[in-house]
Amino acid sequence: MKHLFKTIFKIIMLTILLAIITPILYFAWRMGQPLSQPEFKGLTYYQFIEWRKMACQPVHPQVICETDLPKRDVANVTMPLILIFMEGGDPFQSITVSNFLPAIWDMIEYLFWFRNFKTPLLKGFGDVPTPAEFEAFKLAHAANTTAKP
Repeated sequence: MKHLFKTIFKIIMLTILLAIITPILYFAWRMGQPLSQPEFKGLTYYQFIEWRKMACQPVHPQVICETDLPKRDVANVTMPLILIFMEGGDPFQSITVSNFLPAIWDMIEYLFWFRNFKTPLLKGFGDVPTPAEFEAFKLAHAANTTAKP
């Protein structure tokens, strides 16, 4: 009987561990894949954040550029969801156990897109580059950074 409780406890703890690690690994992998909205021009989440940070510094050197996922405040999260509901959609309707992580990623990506393209966050940064333009921009930025005293 004691052995049975130990085994059940180990199974429960392993399940909890997998439930925590799996989403973290999935989202880390997904951030390395191209974003689906055409406005991102095929950049990955990591590339887009890096471009936005590099593009922000020459324009606004005294401002720390925001580079994280949409803020957890009410306006940045609920506003896009309200707009989806107003357009007749239900963002939670198609979420099932089998597509839970991809559906949540799509929601995060939509909120990220909404924050960057439906709000004035990107004003003054120029056009979003393609992946090839981003690499050239990154090299030019690195050369400019190392050339400054």
